[in-house]
Amino acid sequence: MSDALHIADALVSYNFEHIVNLETIIKVNEVNKAHNMNEIFVCQPQDVIISDD
Repeated sequence: MSDALHIADALVSYNFEHIVNLETIIKVNEVNKAHNMNEIFVCQPQDVIISDD
């Protein structure tokens, strides 16, 4: 059952106004903590893309 509740370890988005901002990141992780779930990493695509450059 716990696997069914697990959605993601990271949320990657270009939506800086509504998703990738400090206030939203804090609120998302507060909700996760209240439900005894792990924090997630909310970030921009360039934070997770590995380049050979």
